[in-house]
Order: sequence, then structure tokens, then C-alpha cells
Amino acid sequence: FHAALFLLLAFGAPPPAWAGKGKAKDLYGQARRAELQNAGGYRFPEHQTPWQEIQRSMVDQLSAGMVLKPAVAYQRVAARNGVPRNNH
Repeated sequence: FHAALFLLLAFGAPPPAWAGKGKAKDLYGQARRAELQNAGGYRFPEHQTPWQEIQRSMVDQLSAGMVLKPAVAYQRVAARNGVPRNNH
């Protein structure tokens, strides 16, 4: 909806057919999906820095929240242990 409204307000153009339908996965189509599956999935580029290697090894999949895996232990800390003291 927001994309369609933006296009209408910014350009005066009617929104495209896919806008606001939540169907982004269908933009590539089933042929591209099958091609990737047959090739063994998306081939990620080699690490260019140690930081990329660390980041890629620690980040969860999008379906699992795409967060740093160790960071999950620090979620909702205030609910479990109370609000940390303000030492500034």
C-alpha cells in the first residue's frame, strides 16, 4: 500500500499490479526458483575481509529473525533482570 501511495503522490502514476499485494517472491517467478534449486542454491561470494566472515558465520537466516545468534541471549534483559543502572 505504501509503495502504491508513494508512486501516486510522487509521479501521479497508477500503482503497478504487484504493489500492495505482498507478493514479492513472485517477481522472479518459478523458473528462477527452480534454476537456483537445481544449481544448489545461491552461490555466495568469497569473504573479502575477516569481518565479513565473522558476520556471515554469526547471522541467522531471515526466517529466524536475521539477528546475530549470540545477541538473542540479550533480548528482553530488562524484563528478566530489571532495568540496568544508569552509570553516566
